[in-house]
Amino acid sequence: MAGIRAVSLLKQRALNAVAWALHHFGVLYLWRRFRPYNGVKVLAYHSIQKAAFTRRLLGTGMGPDQFAAQIRFLAKNYHIISIDHALAVATGETPCPANAVALSFDDGYLDTAEQAAPLLREHSLSAAVFTATGCIDGRCGMWTDDLVYWIDHTAEQRVSITMSSGEVRQFSLAGCARGAAVFQLREWLKRLPARERLDALVQISGQLGAKGLTARAEMPFMSPSDVRQLAESGWIVGSHSDTHPILTSLEPEELERELTASRELITAWTGSPPVHFAYPNGGDGDVDDAVIAALINAGFRAGWMFVRGRVVAGSDPYRLPRVGLFDMPLHRFALEMSGMLEVFTTRREPPRRSSPRR
Repeated sequence: MAGIRAVSLLKQRALNAVAWALHHFGVLYLWRRFRPYNGVKVLAYHSIQKAAFTRRLLGTGMGPDQFAAQIRFLAKNYHIISIDHALAVATGETPCPANAVALSFDDGYLDTAEQAAPLLREHSLSAAVFTATGCIDGRCGMWTDDLVYWIDHTAEQRVSITMSSGEVRQFSLAGCARGAAVFQLREWLKRLPARERLDALVQISGQLGAKGLTARAEMPFMSPSDVRQLAESGWIVGSHSDTHPILTSLEPEELERELTASRELITAWTGSPPVHFAYPNGGDGDVDDAVIAALINAGFRAGWMFVRGRVVAGSDPYRLPRVGLFDMPLHRFALEMSGMLEVFTTRREPPRRSSPRR
């Protein structure tokens, strides 16, 4: 495993070096000008002010300066449109400008309103925010943040979870294994049914001496008032569910509750029912026909995934791609945005199949 990580790190460093040369010698500028890509790249951000515990444990985390540099670069070199415009491109209602980009933010962290929005306003830009409504009104937190917070603050070297089946899962927190354990635990917990995940989190917090501790103080969420003010300033407010579960893991009545509760709350906060929905986690396995049918029944007109690709005419409006380009040097960001890698490497396209209709 260590060897695989070392090879991956070397590849990333080599790609960063290539990106630096292409960016600083003007090759990417010429590429953008004479070979613009078709379709809309929709970028998905989360928090732009990663907490210190995230940076310590995982070694990653975007900061406001890095985000500001990306926005300046996009404003200068790309045609920034809204996700409403991107949806109209997908349905064939409007043509797509060259080198089009749309911006979105997931979850509803406070720095979206306090730092990202003012910076975008300096460039006469706005974006979309997909809110997990239970986090916004304080009924729940983001357990993925809490997990990182607990592991960063504990001196324990191991955590053990006993499942209802009697199975015992153990994760080492010793030394460099601590960061890897976060990723392993997070991905494993995401796939558990809600009750089993809650029980596992209770066991983890107890063993780590973290009962009652949350990451909310260091990674706070917006309030309903903040959401309303963003909507009034021209931002699009979409749903990211109520409590942020993976929707394919839910029973039909739970799925309906997640969608209707979030939609009703956003409507109450903004005065307008949300049109757009971003699937929690958002991978290929996190969306199926039953989820899409529930979205349609709830009144949503678009579903946004977290897979690579661009929105083009004919894209399935309930399987629209978004990509996260977060913690990277600006020259690497410029390369990723240019579309050059897509020409010279094989990338899997997002699925395009018709969604069920009523």
